[in-house]
Amino acid sequence: VERCGWLHRQGSLLKFNWHKQWFVLTKYGHLHYFANKQSAVPEDSFDLKSNTVSVHMERGEVLEVTVTPKTSSWISLGPSAKKICLSAEGDDLLVWMSALSKYC
Repeated sequence: VERCGWLHRQGSLLKFNWHKQWFVLTKYGHLHYFANKQSAVPEDSFDLKSNTVSVHMERGEVLEVTVTPKTSSWISLGPSAKKICLSAEGDDLLVWMSALSKYC
């Protein structure tokens, strides 16, 4: 495990909903998030090494991560891209941004 901790994930349907979830970034470039720290099965996973990854900070408080398959012909956010918006307390967001930026 390269990095793990609690982050707030923006809801995919209702953008004003934020869910506190346990995130794990593995040394193999997989980002997983779980309902809680004890969960064995992730709610979703992102393969950062095998895909094109974009990470940027919005307003200094939200980290936007977009994962697009390298085989995609879409230049911008296409139907096969996955986007996740994250928030954290304190300096955690900057630490996560640094860890995820390794895959850009």
